[in-house]
Amino acid sequence: MGMRITNTMLVNNMSGYISKNLTKMQKYQYMIANGKKIELPSDDPVVAARSLKFRTDMAEVEQYKRNVEDANSWLETTEIALGNVGDVMQRVRELSVEAASEHIVDGDLLKINDEIKQLRTQLINIGNTTYAGRYIFSGFGTNTPLLNEDGEFINDVLNTEKIRYEIGIGDNMNVNVLGGDIFNAGDESIGAKKSTITGTTDITLPITIDGTNDQFSITFDEDSPKTVSIANGTYETMEELVNVMQNGVDLYLGSGKIDITYQDEKLKLSSTTKG
Repeated sequence: MGMRITNTMLVNNMSGYISKNLTKMQKYQYMIANGKKIELPSDDPVVAARSLKFRTDMAEVEQYKRNVEDANSWLETTEIALGNVGDVMQRVRELSVEAASEHIVDGDLLKINDEIKQLRTQLINIGNTTYAGRYIFSGFGTNTPLLNEDGEFINDVLNTEKIRYEIGIGDNMNVNVLGGDIFNAGDESIGAKKSTITGTTDITLPITIDGTNDQFSITFDEDSPKTVSIANGTYETMEELVNVMQNGVDLYLGSGKIDITYQDEKLKLSSTTKG
């Protein structure tokens, strides 16, 4: 016996199909409006997993992009600073050649001296160059300047203090130049923790060293005291006396450990490294 299709059945079937189509249309409209293929992970677990992976990958790529941009800006700042160092040193060289000329007069020497001092200050400022508030030559201590106003290193900066940016998976890029490479002939930058001793007696010239006061004792880096001898002789200028004393200190301690200068008619001894 055949089944009789009534008008009611046709209407009900048509209503069901319309309802399903409306539901699908709402889903697609929601996807278009939100830019999402799925609303819940249960809608399509495979697509949901892939979507999460893509989002993670995109976030990493965006971070790498920011790192590259930051690294490039850091390197550009460093390049400009190093270029300025080169310009300053070239000017110092020109002034040194000019000062060595036999035709130079005292007035010109004073002008050269003043400009050299200004160039020294400029080098100190370059040594304290910053990028985004960070001191680029201070190693890991980017919140601390490299040099003080006297051109001394403020903190120790080790040769291992390389700042690296991750610009890809397992790909790290070194961006910083250490202050010691530029301002200490490649050696580590040792902070200004030096001892200074200034004499208490005015020195009048000429001065004769005749074996009576031709030695002095000095202690460096907590080592046992060392006796330094000054060559006998009559010294007409402080430059001569300072040179012979400097040679004596360098002989016993090694060069570059103690600087001897003459200021305000008194001798001044300063350690140039820690100690």
